[in-house]
Formats: sequence, C-alpha cells, structure tokens
Amino acid sequence: IYNDSGTIISQKHYNTDGSLKSEYIYNDSGIKTIRKNYNADGTISKITEYESDGTTVKKSCSGANINQETGTCK
Repeated sequence: IYNDSGTIISQKHYNTDGSLKSEYIYNDSGIKTIRKNYNADGTISKITEYESDGTTVKKSCSGANINQETGTCK
C-alpha cells in the first residue's frame, strides 16, 4: 500500500495457503518502523519495532507479551 506521494506505507506477505505470514509498516518517508509475524490462526506471533533508521531494533515482543486486540507490545 502506498500513500498519496507514492511512498510505501504497508506491505503484507502471505503463505502459500493464503494465510498472512508477515506485515511491514513504514513511516511517511518509506522507512520500516514495525514488522509483525503471524501464526497460522491469524494471531500475531512476534512484533519488532525499529528505530528511525529502519534497521536498528528498538523493541521486540512475542507470545504473552503481545496485546492481540491492539496489535502492540504490552
């Protein structure tokens, strides 16, 4: 998905069975800010938040440390 300026803001990857595998969220400059990995049942298995450079990990959480309702780390 791209914003009005043509910069990528979201990207999703799917397994061969069509289930969501991962989702990448970018800021308005096209720099990766969040990666979410998904289980086969659609729940989030891991969230990685990145610093403003898009490569340095700022925060990571998995399992019970994920708020499934909001899609964020607890």
